[in-house]
Amino acid sequence: MNRRIVAILFLLVVSFGSKAQDVTIYNSPHDLDNTISKLYFSIDKNGFSYINTQEYKSNPRGLEDGFKGRIQVISFETDEVVHLAACEPAALLDVPFKILVWEEGDDTFIAFTNAMNLKHRYVIRNCDEVIHEINKSLIRIVNDAIRTH
Repeated sequence: MNRRIVAILFLLVVSFGSKAQDVTIYNSPHDLDNTISKLYFSIDKNGFSYINTQEYKSNPRGLEDGFKGRIQVISFETDEVVHLAACEPAALLDVPFKILVWEEGDDTFIAFTNAMNLKHRYVIRNCDEVIHEINKSLIRIVNDAIRTH
């Protein structure tokens, strides 16, 4: 009986882990405002269309233990969305793409969900090239923004 429970728990943990989103996080050498400015430039340079930026209050209730940094979410999309929709219309639930930027102490971080996650999340077949191109562009946007020269 105990072995059966342990086996079931193991399978549950493994299945939840396989359904998790693959978030990629980078540490920016720039402050938050400079990082965001570089992201705007890179989004445009890499053929994406900027939509908006949302800023969130990180600790609206003034909790002592709460996160006290600044948080911004940049939303944008690409013309590749048409090709993604042709592969699997449900994948458009994850569009527009977003990059999360936050400042924690003296550090600035950038995060986005890896586009390869779309393939597994929506069981997309035969569209590896489209998803790979979107993912390469997302990585290029972030790398351009954290470049120091």
